Amino acid sequence: MSSDEGSDGLPRQQLQPKPSTVLGERRRLRRELHNSAASLIDAIGLALNRLSESDDPEITALVRECDEVIREITGRLRTLERGEDA
Repeated sequence: MSSDEGSDGLPRQQLQPKPSTVLGERRRLRRELHNSAASLIDAIGLALNRLSESDDPEITALVRECDEVIREITGRLRTLERGEDA
């Protein structure tokens, strides 16, 4: 085995993934995370909409707080999907 070979006898170059492959996989994972999280956040938003019809001012205030948190999370997910630092 030469110094250019890994422990399995394959050239070291073949052991390292191509940068374009790694970047493509990262993009795919970011998109998948964004889409699955966005679906869950939408479900929470729908439930909050039903709660917002309450006559109880305390519930209404909590729904507004939750809406603000959802907007923040959604913004961070979009940033993540674009590949920017959050």
